[in-house]
Amino acid sequence: MKTSLYKKASLLLAILIGIAVQSNAQVSYNVSPIASTNGYTLNTKITITGIDVITYYGPGSFQYNIKLNYANTITGTGNSGNFYAYEIKFYKNSSGSFQSAQSTSSIPVATASGSMTSYGPNSGTSTLVTGTGLYTNPNVINEILTSVGLAVNAPGIPSQTAGSTPATIAPLPVSLESFTAQNNNGQVSLKWLTVSEHNNKGFAIESSTNARDWHSIGFVNSLAKEGNSTERLAYTFTATNVTSKTYYRLQQTDNDGTAIYSAIVMVSGGATETGLVSVYPNPATGNAVTVDGIKDANTLSLYNAIGQQQKVMVNSNSGTAVSFSLDNLSNGVYYISADQKQYKIIVNK
Repeated sequence: MKTSLYKKASLLLAILIGIAVQSNAQVSYNVSPIASTNGYTLNTKITITGIDVITYYGPGSFQYNIKLNYANTITGTGNSGNFYAYEIKFYKNSSGSFQSAQSTSSIPVATASGSMTSYGPNSGTSTLVTGTGLYTNPNVINEILTSVGLAVNAPGIPSQTAGSTPATIAPLPVSLESFTAQNNNGQVSLKWLTVSEHNNKGFAIESSTNARDWHSIGFVNSLAKEGNSTERLAYTFTATNVTSKTYYRLQQTDNDGTAIYSAIVMVSGGATETGLVSVYPNPATGNAVTVDGIKDANTLSLYNAIGQQQKVMVNSNSGTAVSFSLDNLSNGVYYISADQKQYKIIVNK
C-alpha cells in the first residue's frame, strides 16, 4: 500500500497483523535423534495442540498452560526397555527461560506416546490473545514459544536434553495478510485481505470499548467459491456512529462451525495522515517477501524470535514496494523492522 492512498483520512490507527487465522492448527517439532549405546536410536515428535489461557488480565497480559502430544519411534536394533525419565522443555519468547511439561517414567521407550500439560500457570504475552480459552492458532504458539527440547534418561541413554528442529506449521485454512481500521467522522472503515482460504464460511465483525467485552456488529460471507481460494481477496465493512475509542476483531468461521479470532485493531480520536506498511506473502513460502509502503526507513532489518539480527537491507525507494530476501533462513518466526515498528512474518518454505 502507498502512503498517498491515505492522505484524505481524518483518522488512521491500524495494526497490520500479517497473521494466519486458523482453526485446529498444530505446530510440530522433531527432536534431534538420540543414539543409545545399546544400538537403537530414539526419535521423538512433539506436537503443540494449544495454548490454554486460564487467566486473562487484558491486552498483552495473561497466564497460560501449554498442551501437547508426544510420540516416539525407534530405529536400529537393541533393547530399549523403559524410560527412567522423560520430560518436555519449552523455551519461552516472553521471558527467555525454560519451563517444563509434566515428567513421566517407567513407560516403554519404543511405544511411548501420550499427552502432557506444562507446569503452570505461566505468565505470557501475545498480541493475538484476547481472552481465556484454548488457542490453536500457530501464530499464538509461535509468539509464546521459541523452541522445544526433550530431557531424557533411558537404557543406553545417559541423562541429557536434546534440542529440536524448527517448528513445522500445518497448512493454513485462512491466511489473513492485513486487517486495518480507519475512522472518517464516526464512520469506521474496516478492511482486511486474505491470500488463501479453505473451507471458510466468512467473518463475524466484533467490537468492544475495553478489548474485553465483545459483541457482534455484522457478518461478511466468504468471497471464495465454496469457501476455497488461492487468490488475494479484499473485504470491507463499515461501522457507523463511532464516537469514542473502539476495538475491533474478526471471528473467522469455517463451514463446519469451527471459529478463531484475529488480532485486534483500534480507532480513537485525533487527526493523522499515516501510511501503512504491508509485508506479504505471510506466511512466506519462498525466498523473498515484499515490504510495501515504507515512509521513513532507509534501512530494513530482520530479526529472529529471540532478537538476533539476521539480515540488513538498504532501501533507496522510500514509499515503494521492495523485495526483502529470505535466502538461507530456516523456518520459523521473524520480525522485519521498518519505520521504527516491527512486522512479524512466518517463514514456512
